[in-house]
Amino acid sequence: MKIHRLTLLTLTQLVDIVKGRVPAPDCTTCSGNHSGCTAGSVSTGCAANDIGYIFLNEDQAAGEKSLAEMMSDDDLLMASVGYFFLSLRRNQLLPETEALLKAYEDDPKNAELLQILEDRIAEFAESC
Repeated sequence: MKIHRLTLLTLTQLVDIVKGRVPAPDCTTCSGNHSGCTAGSVSTGCAANDIGYIFLNEDQAAGEKSLAEMMSDDDLLMASVGYFFLSLRRNQLLPETEALLKAYEDDPKNAELLQILEDRIAEFAESC
């Protein structure tokens, strides 16, 4: 699966949020050019619990793995959480989010994880 210009939360932070280890992020925690909810930004200088973004595209530096090589199926679902966060801030559902989640909707083994995902997204939306 090839995904271009994917903006996502760092995968470790996404897993923590979805599994409930940390609360959903406060959109206003980071300020200036490093807002936690700005697509493509890197949240440098923010508090330890803030959400940072990594930005990947086809023009990766030599030696970097492609997104598909980096991410397992579960990681792709976690990446879709990042897209949901960005989508909520833009008041729209990004096509990439729909494409990522569609791959999981028809698979019964993912039903529980998707429910957790929906719950966390709802918490995030309320906090914003």
